[in-house]
Amino acid sequence: MALIKRCCFFSLRKGSYLSAFYTLIFYTIIFMAGTINIHSMQNDFYVFVSVLCLMIMSALTIVTSIIMVLGISGENVSLLLPWMATISILTVLEVFIIIFMMVRSVKGTNSDPFMLAMVIADVIIVSANIYGLVCVVSLFIEIRRKRNSQSHDDTRLYKRPNQMEIPCKDNEELSKEYLLTSSPQRLPVSSQTEEDNKSSTSFLSIK
Repeated sequence: MALIKRCCFFSLRKGSYLSAFYTLIFYTIIFMAGTINIHSMQNDFYVFVSVLCLMIMSALTIVTSIIMVLGISGENVSLLLPWMATISILTVLEVFIIIFMMVRSVKGTNSDPFMLAMVIADVIIVSANIYGLVCVVSLFIEIRRKRNSQSHDDTRLYKRPNQMEIPCKDNEELSKEYLLTSSPQRLPVSSQTEEDNKSSTSFLSIK
């Protein structure tokens, strides 16, 4: 059974398309921004590693989003799996980044408004990723259920190829043949009557 029936007032199919295009556009921007600014973050090792991991996962998300669009259009559930796996890993990475930024903001003496805005933005992104993932998983389950029901119907309606027909005789003809072969051979009634007449005539002549 699917986790949800609809996705943001849309069907699961359209909602999955929206999820694919959202991740494609958003993580393309993230990848480009990381490529431009990663050199300025080399002084902070933890930030540099976090941004580098985010860039790698963003690149994978771009590729898997395109693959998922093809999978949705062709109802190929196997093409949905890479996106589901990538978004799951990316969401976990985003959660770790949120925790890391919150810990750094707590340790700092002065509150950083930019860091707070980043935490809020990441929370929204994680929520959108989780909802999109639930939508795609529901579509995955729906397509699998539909294909299983179709295969079950095809199995029920399957007919074996016609075998070569062997001509057979009617029951009446078979019963006649059985009587002729099983019972002892007898003379026809007319011939039996003639034999009886001959025997009686010969008997009278002898008398």
